[in-house]
Amino acid sequence: MEVLRDPNKYSQVKVLSNPLKTITCKHQFTHEDTRKDCKIFPELLDLSCGVWQVAVQSVLIVNKTKRFTNTPLNTIFDIKTNLTSSYKQVEGSAVAVDETLCTFPVLLKKQFDFVFFDPPIKIFFTVNNRPTDTFRIYFFVNELLKTPSTIYEFDVQLRLLFQRML
Repeated sequence: MEVLRDPNKYSQVKVLSNPLKTITCKHQFTHEDTRKDCKIFPELLDLSCGVWQVAVQSVLIVNKTKRFTNTPLNTIFDIKTNLTSSYKQVEGSAVAVDETLCTFPVLLKKQFDFVFFDPPIKIFFTVNNRPTDTFRIYFFVNELLKTPSTIYEFDVQLRLLFQRML
């Protein structure tokens, strides 16, 4: 075993072979069904081994809303996951919540319109909940803009990047 004389001269993150993995989750989200359990295959991606980070690579939304009116849907959506957590202030106290991976605008004028969102900067979050078989994705209208009249039915393809740090 080699002892490092000055640890500041060396990188603290090891470079691993094939450290980046992608998972694609597809689901039809509606204003009533905002959660999807995505399958993990441990032989391909073992989140229990090492330190992992997750980021949104891209989101593709195809509008399948059948009752689309002449009014376009112009709102902002959030994508959250239970893989990592954050805190939210509720009545003066900190409460743990699932992390928001990204927030993006959606403008759809008719059925079968689509939106492709590719974050210009990939922001990685450290995975602190290490499921063995599934994790959850939440897709819904941002809570500041949500109204009872916001009705949608979307086919969504979400690509997540997983990067192993150690």
